[in-house]
Amino acid sequence: MLLALAFIWHRSLPVCSALSDRLASIYPAEDGSVVPCPWEIGDRPLMILVLGQSNAGNHGATPAHDTSPALFFYQGRCYLTAGPAPGATGKGGNIWTYLSPLLSTELQRPVVFSVLAVDATSITEWTAESALRELVVKTIRQGKAHGFIPELVLWQQGEADARSGMSGAEYRQKLDKLRASIRNELERGAMIVAQSTRCRNEGSEDIRRVLGEAAEGRSGVILGPDTDALQGDFRLDGCHFSLSGLKAASSLWASVIVSALVAPGERGHPLSASKPVGAI
Repeated sequence: MLLALAFIWHRSLPVCSALSDRLASIYPAEDGSVVPCPWEIGDRPLMILVLGQSNAGNHGATPAHDTSPALFFYQGRCYLTAGPAPGATGKGGNIWTYLSPLLSTELQRPVVFSVLAVDATSITEWTAESALRELVVKTIRQGKAHGFIPELVLWQQGEADARSGMSGAEYRQKLDKLRASIRNELERGAMIVAQSTRCRNEGSEDIRRVLGEAAEGRSGVILGPDTDALQGDFRLDGCHFSLSGLKAASSLWASVIVSALVAPGERGHPLSASKPVGAI
């Protein structure tokens, strides 16, 4: 009886395919949505690099028909789309299409995202000698070569490591390694780390604490939104965001980003009046 119950429990867990298979499923860009990049026509956009697992990718609810398109930079070109973000796994909705208009309105400048998000990835896969770590470096270098130099790096990850029971100490060591790897490639910008540890589990207070300590103890690291707080109807399946969840998460991200970039009393003004953010 116990063996049968254990088998049923094991079968109920999500199957995690090989990293190579997940990388192969990254959503490609759609040629019909190519547009000039803002910096090519004289605009000064806010450039944001997004890294993480499924909740940073296209695993949310399918976008509504009236969703406004957002700008994404991918492999040397810019794309305007309200659909899946190129560079991420999944074919549904993502946070960034909803975040884009919030930031553009508040900061009075265009916003361009470069997304590298792969479902079910552990921070170990982002920091060990792996195809994913190589892709991070390639993505940053390719962006810089084409004028995409991120002002912010957003990190939305932690669910896989919370599920596996990774200790806070191990996560801290690997987060430091990830930061060092990014810092080697980027000379400016700040890293904003979301509190994102819940996916059909109770989350991880150890990992949440480490994220908070990283933001308190180092310049260039900012504690991001608490997306763990978005439960119930904000989730499709106890893990990925529903339409209301995507909108709520984008609002949380917008609040943190605006606070990080805009000097007190300058909200609603162009970002030329922004306060500096530290280097990663």
